[in-house]
Amino acid sequence: MKRYLPALGGLLLALYSTILLLTEYKFGQDTVRIFFGDLPGAGRFHYFNTSLCYLLFCGTGLLFLVAASFQPDDAGPRQGTFLFSQVIIFGYLGLDDRYVLHEQIGTAIGIDDVFVLLVLGGMELTLLLTAGRTFLRSKMTLACLGLAGGFFALMAFCDGALPLDMPMRLSMEDLSKTWSAFFLFLYGWTVLKQVLKPEDRQLKAHSTKPTGA
Repeated sequence: MKRYLPALGGLLLALYSTILLLTEYKFGQDTVRIFFGDLPGAGRFHYFNTSLCYLLFCGTGLLFLVAASFQPDDAGPRQGTFLFSQVIIFGYLGLDDRYVLHEQIGTAIGIDDVFVLLVLGGMELTLLLTAGRTFLRSKMTLACLGLAGGFFALMAFCDGALPLDMPMRLSMEDLSKTWSAFFLFLYGWTVLKQVLKPEDRQLKAHSTKPTGA
């Protein structure tokens, strides 16, 4: 049953996304905007999508906190550094989504706010390729990171390249963020499983090596 939970989550998110896309297509941005607002408002479902992303980002941070707390004694300091760095990064992403911190930082230093997120993405990639390389042996982890990165790129494109009043732009941008957050949560889940069952990771790594004569 556990193996089907990610697929079930993806199915529910696909249904949710379809409803919001159809809502904007049928009624326009003004109607669907209450779901995507950055701050609480008067609408019944105002802030719903941002709240969902906030929970996914914070949930990912909690997964890494659990992983850092239960890592094996022989894991080494590099793995611990990586896991705690993920707690900080995803904790920040949750706060950023709630309080729109990247826009405030971008305004303060005079750059487009999307570049703040791109810098954070570069930091994450650097950490993965250095301290977190052990976890990249998992195909599921790589798939989740690839899909999260793809949806993040789509979000950045919608935010920076498409006109603000373009039909379907608002839904595409915010739902891309939601899908990215969903796959990042799955990424955290796969890392947690690798930490709790290190023998599985070792067996998979050995199984990919060619056998000698």
